[in-house]
Amino acid sequence: MDHSLALTRLEQGILLLVILGGAGIAFNLYTGPGTDNPVGIVPDALTGSSAALLVDTPLEGFGDPADPGRIGSVSISLRLFPGSVGAVDMGRAGVLFTTQGGTETCSTSPVPPNWTITDRLNALPIGAADDDDLLEPGEEFVIRVWPSRALAPRETFTLTVAPPRGPAVKVTRTVPPRITPVTDLG
Repeated sequence: MDHSLALTRLEQGILLLVILGGAGIAFNLYTGPGTDNPVGIVPDALTGSSAALLVDTPLEGFGDPADPGRIGSVSISLRLFPGSVGAVDMGRAGVLFTTQGGTETCSTSPVPPNWTITDRLNALPIGAADDDDLLEPGEEFVIRVWPSRALAPRETFTLTVAPPRGPAVKVTRTVPPRITPVTDLG
C-alpha cells in the first residue's frame, strides 16, 4: 500500500468542488443576485454617487433660431471629480430648468422641455470615453437642455442635474444683455 502525500482522485474532486463553490459565492457577493436592481460591490461602483460631479465652465447658451435675441438652449459639461471611482448613470438623471416663471422637468423626448447628451469627451488624465450613458472616470459629458421657451436678456435661470443617487448639482446663471449665436454664460 502506497502512503505517499499525493492527493487521490476523490480528494482532488472534493477540492475542485470547494474551489468552484467558493468562486460562485464570491461572484454572487460581488455582483448581486441577478435581479433588475442588482446589489453588491460591482453594481454599487458602477452606479456610484453624484457627490463627485463637477461642472466644467463655461456654460454656453445658444441663440434661438426663431428669435436670435434670446437663448433657445443651454449646454453644460459634467465630469467626475479626479480620483472618483464608480460612475453616474446619466440615463436615469433628472434635469430641471427653473426660471422666475417656474420649474420644468426636462425629459429625453425630442419635444421641449428636453435634454440630451450631445458629446462624450475624454477627460484628462485618463481619457476613456465610450458610448454608454454612464459618466465614468476619464469621461466628460456635454449635456444640452432646451427649455419650453427662449430666455430673454438679463433673465436668471437655474439648471439642476439630479443623478439617480446622491445630491443634485445646481448652476444658476443670468443671460447677458448681448446674445450671440453661442453665448458664454460663465
